[in-house]
Amino acid sequence: MASRPGASPSQESQLWGWFKQLCEVICPSRAGWETSVKFCEDERWGEAGLLHLSHMSSLRSLNLRSCDNISDTGIMHLAMGSLRLSGLDVSFCDKVGDQSLAYIAQGLDGLRSLSLCSCHISDEGINRMVRQMHGLRTLNIGQCVRITDKGLELIAEHLSQLTGIDLYGCTRITKRGLERITQLPCLKVLNLGLWEMTESEKVR
Repeated sequence: MASRPGASPSQESQLWGWFKQLCEVICPSRAGWETSVKFCEDERWGEAGLLHLSHMSSLRSLNLRSCDNISDTGIMHLAMGSLRLSGLDVSFCDKVGDQSLAYIAQGLDGLRSLSLCSCHISDEGINRMVRQMHGLRTLNIGQCVRITDKGLELIAEHLSQLTGIDLYGCTRITKRGLERITQLPCLKVLNLGLWEMTESEKVR
């Protein structure tokens, strides 16, 4: 494992030992075994760890929610590995942006669930992702305040298998974008939360 800047040798040794224990847990010998890993708010988990994790082909679900050390580079490592993830949560990773969505589309296009709440993504990132992610079932982009109706239109056009979407706190969307989303044929769950229509947008 690559050294972390500012870490002492003892800290590096402790981290390496922790990582080896992790590998023993999530790399079972029997084929076809599926597992998930959760590193919510774990400050030890950075991009070097993701580089190693990217080769664990038995991994199916990865939760990196609120891991401050995760950035576009870390997502690149995941996408370039041999992972076959069906679920990925990078919500509240504030260094994750549009470039991460491009990496996900290239190397993690088998995802069925993707959570990006409060990430710094925009319609541009959505555009790069949805064209390759036709099997996506659940998309959580709540509090992604740069998403507009254009992003929702792209989602509605390309993600026809979507069954659930979280738009909580997406303050730049309007009735026009929501009308497109509600036309998705398989949609069962729509979370709007803080979204409100203006008087001119309300159906009379």
